[in-house]
Amino acid sequence: MRHGRLYAATDVARFCGVDLTTIHAWVRRGSLAKEHSAGGQLRFRRTDVVAFLRGRGFPLPASFARERALVTLVGECPEALVDALALRALVRTERSPVSALLTLRSECPDALVLGATLGFPRVPLSRELAELEPRLALGALADSPSDALALGDVGVRVVGLVGAPEAFASAVLELCGA
Repeated sequence: MRHGRLYAATDVARFCGVDLTTIHAWVRRGSLAKEHSAGGQLRFRRTDVVAFLRGRGFPLPASFARERALVTLVGECPEALVDALALRALVRTERSPVSALLTLRSECPDALVLGATLGFPRVPLSRELAELEPRLALGALADSPSDALALGDVGVRVVGLVGAPEAFASAVLELCGA
């Protein structure tokens, strides 16, 4: 049963045609990234399940093929970029990083993309996010090449430069594993 945008171990077992013991073994070996619900049950992010299935040669379930990635854009993003991405993904926009953080757990987006202007320093925020949510696919729109390098140094995937929107939607979808 899905829990927001997280999947239960029984779902992943069904997708792979294996039993729960196999899922638990893959988790123990570190082959399959997992999270835990408040009650301690295993939960799996859509992006991790897609990466695992593709890496092991399993076909993607039809439900995954139909489901569009959910991307949360935080801060200022040019409208043209948002519109281009919305053609291929579900897009949630949050002006404030604080609002985005408050909904992060309940929404469980496939990717969180930081706009070029947040009102907060993005490098320390990115570092904090990576520590709090290590399984979150985190991207950013950089406003300069030096900004892109600084973000990359803390593990943020730069999905585009302001003023060069051509590959933005594709880069964000790749970040999501779509």
